[in-house]
Amino acid sequence: MDKFRIIINELKDVKDIDYNEQNFYSPANEERYQAYLNEFVLRYVTDVDSIMSCIQETNFKKEAGIYQNGDEISCLVPKRETLYDEMVCIHEITHLIHCLENGEEEDDITKEIVPYFNEYDYLKRIHPFYAKYYEKFRLWSAVHYSKRLRGLDEDNFSSHIYAYFVLEQRKNDYDIDKLNQINSKHGKLKSPLNKKGYTLKI
Repeated sequence: MDKFRIIINELKDVKDIDYNEQNFYSPANEERYQAYLNEFVLRYVTDVDSIMSCIQETNFKKEAGIYQNGDEISCLVPKRETLYDEMVCIHEITHLIHCLENGEEEDDITKEIVPYFNEYDYLKRIHPFYAKYYEKFRLWSAVHYSKRLRGLDEDNFSSHIYAYFVLEQRKNDYDIDKLNQINSKHGKLKSPLNKKGYTLKI
């Protein structure tokens, strides 16, 4: 992981990326979103009702995420008004699936890989512009996280940076079906992702 540290230090020196979140503010499309969720994200889930019962919509977009209280797991997602909201929902529900299968949110550097690919794949199916701009968004995120990489958030921020580089390496050669199958199984993500070549080659 020494090379990964070098990458992080290089990101810290990158000047601000010209990224505008409003490029993802086109209106949400519930039919399109549900179709992707069912066909790909939820495809290998054996108990879809359990997943759906944990999801709560919120008006406060920054609250989106997985929350645990003992054995209870909640997934807060934004109300879908824009394409960006759909992206966040897909991202968090991907986390929820793995979390429910394993009983807790995994603290692993590979944990953001499948959510990133689900978002990317969803956007790519809508229009190439969105997929390309997603790469810029994730570069912006990686630079942002690298500059704030310290303390309690270090592992979480590192996982986002790591996922960005995996996405860049595999964006033209990935199997979204296989990724969601891995995500829905019990156990750590790192080993099966590594076997399929979805870990960082540095």
